[in-house]
Amino acid sequence: MAGFGVLIVSGILSAIFLFFIAVFAAAAAYIMASYVLEGFSIACMRKKAGDAHTFPAWIPFYSKYLLGKLADRRVMGAVSALLTLLSVCLCVYFYVCQELNTLWFILLLMALLAVFILDTLIAHRIYKSRAGKYGDVLTVFTVLSLGLLRPVFLFAVRNRAAESVPAPECGN
Repeated sequence: MAGFGVLIVSGILSAIFLFFIAVFAAAAAYIMASYVLEGFSIACMRKKAGDAHTFPAWIPFYSKYLLGKLADRRVMGAVSALLTLLSVCLCVYFYVCQELNTLWFILLLMALLAVFILDTLIAHRIYKSRAGKYGDVLTVFTVLSLGLLRPVFLFAVRNRAAESVPAPECGN
């Protein structure tokens, strides 16, 4: 009887292991597809804006700045790039040290939340300038998907001509 129990437990553990491998493979595939779609989007938008050098769109972290530059939000793009770099450094730190420091983990969560907000604001500006009245709808779907659809939407609007977006008016 004990041999049968060991067989069941090893089967369960194998299924759990395969589940985590599948989740990791799906996450890696999404990250690669997202990187490619965003790179093509930035390169096409820069080319349409008259920039002959589209290669920088493929440089990690710097592409965040370029996206902010395309949206006329350079500071937001630079902050997003730096916070993304900080997030990657913290993830590497947690992986190498195999230790979860609460303060560093809270900093990581705050940096990821700030990157999500900044990327959504930058993308909204691009959506509004390139998709017009549908920009708000694209932003809502970007937020509802937790940013997973942002590279797809940027890729979809990449070839549209950019229009000037008026600055929001503040009440007195």
